[in-house]
Amino acid sequence: MPNEREKWDRVVKKLNEDTKAGKVSWSIDSAHSIKPQDLDGLVFVTRVMDRQVAVYRTKYRDWLDDEEFVWATEVEIVFVDDLGHILWMFPKTPARWELIETVQSDFAGADEFANAFLNAAD
Repeated sequence: MPNEREKWDRVVKKLNEDTKAGKVSWSIDSAHSIKPQDLDGLVFVTRVMDRQVAVYRTKYRDWLDDEEFVWATEVEIVFVDDLGHILWMFPKTPARWELIETVQSDFAGADEFANAFLNAAD
């Protein structure tokens, strides 16, 4: 029996697979109702099984010592209500990085652009 982290990693992997297959579509939280602290980019939202799910990147200071830090990035996946309140954060699973890459690439139309660009006549 998988532990909780493994279960949620499977959930995120399925979200990623369903996004790639076109079964799940994402939109930008254009109302800016979801306001995570230290947001780094856009918030993407979707509705799955009557739950609103959001995925986004945040940035934070990763301290190297008492005086020096570098900026680091984290990916958060959360359940939100219709007002954008964060109801629950998914556990930090390895698959979260793949999900946000898929969502951003899909939303930007990156694959379609690359195919069209490479097949365009000079």
